[in-house]
Amino acid sequence: MIAMAPVARQSGAGLDSYADIVRFLLSRRLVRPSAIVRGRFSLHDASRRNSNVRVTLTPGRGYFIKTGADQQRRRTLRNEARTYRFLRRALEPAQAQSLLVGLRTYDEDASVLVLDYVDGPTLHDLRRRSGRFQLRRLARLGSDLGRLHRRLLGLGQFHEGCGVVAPFAFELEHPKRAFIDTCSAANHELIRIVQASPGIRAGLQVLTGSWPASLAAAPCLIHGDIRFENVCVETGKATLRIVDWELAARGDPLLDAGAVLAELISLWLMSVPLPTGAEPADCLPFASIPLADVQRAGRAFWKAYAAARRLTEDDRETGLRVAMMHAAARLIQLAFEHLQGESRLTMHAVSHLQLSENLFARPIDGAAHLLGIPE
Repeated sequence: MIAMAPVARQSGAGLDSYADIVRFLLSRRLVRPSAIVRGRFSLHDASRRNSNVRVTLTPGRGYFIKTGADQQRRRTLRNEARTYRFLRRALEPAQAQSLLVGLRTYDEDASVLVLDYVDGPTLHDLRRRSGRFQLRRLARLGSDLGRLHRRLLGLGQFHEGCGVVAPFAFELEHPKRAFIDTCSAANHELIRIVQASPGIRAGLQVLTGSWPASLAAAPCLIHGDIRFENVCVETGKATLRIVDWELAARGDPLLDAGAVLAELISLWLMSVPLPTGAEPADCLPFASIPLADVQRAGRAFWKAYAAARRLTEDDRETGLRVAMMHAAARLIQLAFEHLQGESRLTMHAVSHLQLSENLFARPIDGAAHLLGIPE
């Protein structure tokens, strides 16, 4: 089946329809004409934030096509393609094979990136379906991410055009006008709260102050946007594939680790019923995700991550403190994402900001209480 309707996207890049995609794949010899004639070929819109198309050739085999519709998207796709190529050179073959999807082709002029498709759910899908955290897979993610960071730390030279990634929340202290213009009314209020919070501002300033020294002492290529939606589980295999490397850049590896811890905390917060006017602290016992489950998940990930990084006992405590501060900053980003498109603040967004402030003030206590780290 081939749908020839326009791809759900903005205009401006090289592939504007499914027919264009078919012609592109044929020209690159990524699909045979016989597969199309015999019906062993289908296209599916897989867009989320960006324009993506999934190509199925046979059960369990296919491609994931990403296209750039504007200048920013074209830059991030170029960065993702360069990141995949760099990682294939920098990692041991077995590590790259188990962690990365295959890059089939990248056309910079047309801004088209073709990757192997992962046949399987994401960690986000698995948690949503089962209602539970996948402890074994979270431990595997911690181990894979820790080994990746240990390998990349200190290399110094990364791919061409590799930038620097900083926590999103840094932008909110002094946002640019172009950024403000894209924010929802609710996020205008969120920015005002962040700027008026002494605790959040102090925490962000600590991270901002330590950023240059961290990059100079131990440069590392990091993913920059680790979330459960970006971790795929191959059907019938134990391996995890980390995808969506568009924001990969030099940065603190504990930003990636903190993003995982923040997602665990955020999922718990979002499971708390928060009627308007209620005190969030009074509602926490009614969360549909038990805090004990979050703690088991947090311990599984962090224990595996710290072991794979080969952190000493002292480094583990320091690393946990920094990771929790990154988690605090990430909670602000998750609240922002939750509010984009909203006209007013929600109680869940407010609870994210309150907890962010608390974690900035007491990161080690927060790790123990919310994530059960250390045991």
